[in-house]
Amino acid sequence: MAEAAVPDTEKPSVTAPGEVREFTTGSFIKYVESTKTSLYVLAFRLTRNRQLAEDLLSQHYSRLWQKWPSFAEYGEQAKVTKAYSWRAINHLYVDFVRRSARRPEVTTDDLGAIPRQRFEDPVQSPEESALHQQAVRELWAAVSLLPEDKQIIIHEIYVEGLRIPKVAALMGYPEATVRYKHNMALRELRRVLGDSD
Repeated sequence: MAEAAVPDTEKPSVTAPGEVREFTTGSFIKYVESTKTSLYVLAFRLTRNRQLAEDLLSQHYSRLWQKWPSFAEYGEQAKVTKAYSWRAINHLYVDFVRRSARRPEVTTDDLGAIPRQRFEDPVQSPEESALHQQAVRELWAAVSLLPEDKQIIIHEIYVEGLRIPKVAALMGYPEATVRYKHNMALRELRRVLGDSD
């Protein structure tokens, strides 16, 4: 009797001599789908840059795929893998910052013929621009003090531009819960920032 061919997605992985641990690409894809939003939000909060956050996330998932067989022993304990992912993204960001510190900084003087007006906002004076940037930094510092679910809600509504029903669908919460958490997050931000409006 001919042996049935094992599909590529279910081939066992040999991790040690004589030890075979089975894992599937399906379980990895399921993990990626369930964590990509929260890990992207973490990467974005660290970097404040969409492209860099996406790069960190793809680099993390690439490394995680190479180590995925070792996570198969945890089975459905996704919390262990998610904790590893949070730490890994933090480490990738720290590595990026360290590498960036070693690179020479390019100034506008190095750009030569490009007119200076392209780098300035014609509407704001330098003082107004500095005050605006300081207010944005203070706001995001206050947002980082919120619990993770409220940070995600604030990010999705105000940065991604999503409406509450879409945020509720993404997070798997009822709309009323998202509205409540959104209102509580705004109240906490007002308290932290000292705004009475």
